[in-house]
Amino acid sequence: MEDCLSIETEQISNERLTISTNAISSHSIPPIVQSTEPSILQPSSIIWRLPKWGDRCFDSQKKIDYVVACPTSHGSGSEGIDYIHRHCFDPKCPFCYNAWAKREAEHSANRLQDVEDLYVSEQHSDVRKIRHIMYSPPQKDALNAMCTVDGFASLKSTTLKVIKASGIVGGSIIFHSHRRLRDQEHRIVRGADGKTIWYLSPHFHVHGWGFVMSIKTFRKTFPGWIYKNKGTRKSLKSSIGYLLTHTGLAYQNYDRTVHKATIRSTKRILHCITYFGCASYNKIVKDRLIQAVKYNVCSVCGLHKHSYHIGDDVSILDNAQRSNWSDEGEYSSIVKHWTFKLRKLPKLREYYTPRHKPIKKRVKKIKPWHPFTKGIVWLGVGW
Repeated sequence: MEDCLSIETEQISNERLTISTNAISSHSIPPIVQSTEPSILQPSSIIWRLPKWGDRCFDSQKKIDYVVACPTSHGSGSEGIDYIHRHCFDPKCPFCYNAWAKREAEHSANRLQDVEDLYVSEQHSDVRKIRHIMYSPPQKDALNAMCTVDGFASLKSTTLKVIKASGIVGGSIIFHSHRRLRDQEHRIVRGADGKTIWYLSPHFHVHGWGFVMSIKTFRKTFPGWIYKNKGTRKSLKSSIGYLLTHTGLAYQNYDRTVHKATIRSTKRILHCITYFGCASYNKIVKDRLIQAVKYNVCSVCGLHKHSYHIGDDVSILDNAQRSNWSDEGEYSSIVKHWTFKLRKLPKLREYYTPRHKPIKKRVKKIKPWHPFTKGIVWLGVGW
C-alpha cells in the first residue's frame, strides 16, 4: 500500500481508476483508492463502488407495452396513467438501482418495526423510538483496513464494539465507503459535467435503540472516533432507502473458465444491511410468510385500476386513444411480508428485564439508558 496517494473521482464508472501522487489543493481528500487494475490486485482485495456504476440491464431497455389506468378516464393526456417497468433489482443498473433500494428498505423497515413490537408484546417493555446515528472511525486506519476482506471484517467488528459501548443495544448498520466532496462553505462540489464528485471516506450509519453517551465522554473513551446523532426520522423506510442509494458495494475479481478460456470477472460480496444486538439473526428469526393481493385504486373515483396492452406504439399514451388499447382486467400484485419471532425468549427475558432491587440514591455516573426497560439496567456486558 502506497502512502500519500490522492485521487479526485467522478461518479464511479466501469473505467479503471487511476492513482495520482499529486495532492489536491486544500480539500484534504483522504488518501488511497482501490484500483481495478488486475496486476496490482491481491487475492483478498476489495473493489468499492457506488450504485448505478454499470450498464443498463436488458429488461429495462424493452419497450413499454403495458400501462395501468382507471377504467373511467379522468383528465386529459397521460394524466392518471402508470407505466409498468421491468426491473432487474441489481444495484449496479442505473435504471433499476432505485427499485432495489426501495425493496431492501421496505424489508429492513418491516424487520425493525417487528422487533419493536416483539419486545413490547413479549416483555412488556418501554421501547423508545429508533434513532439514526452515524459513526466515523479514524480515517487513516479505516482506509487501509477496507481494502481487504479480513481488514474490513476487523473494522466492522471494532465498529460494532464501539456502537454497543456507546449505548446502542441493537439495530441495523449500513456501510458507506464514499462521501460527497464539499467546499469550505459545505456546498457540494460538482465536476465539469455536473456530476457529484465522490471520495473515499468510510463511515457507518446505524438505525437502532438506545441513548448515546455525551460527545465529550465518547471522544475520551474512543480517541479518533466521531459520531453524529441525527435523531428520529419521520419515515424509517425513506431514511434507509436514501442511504442505500449511495451505499458502498464491495466487489471482488475472480477467474472463471468459459470454453477452455480463462476470463476475469467481478462478483459482488458482503451485504449492504446487517443487524446486530437485540435485532441480530441470533435473536430474531423468521416465523411465517404472509401474502396479500394488492390492487391499485384510483384516487378520484376509488375503482380498481386495469392493465391495458398498448402494443409497440408508445405515442398513443393518451386517454383520448383508449379505443386502441386492449383491456386485460384488474391489475393486482402479490405483496409478501415476513413475520418474525424471538429465538431465545427465556434468556432474553433474563437479560433485558430489570433486576428487582431496592432503589438507592442515584449517584451521577455515566450509565446508558436501556431502550427496552423503564429504568437503568446495570449490565456489565459491552459497557
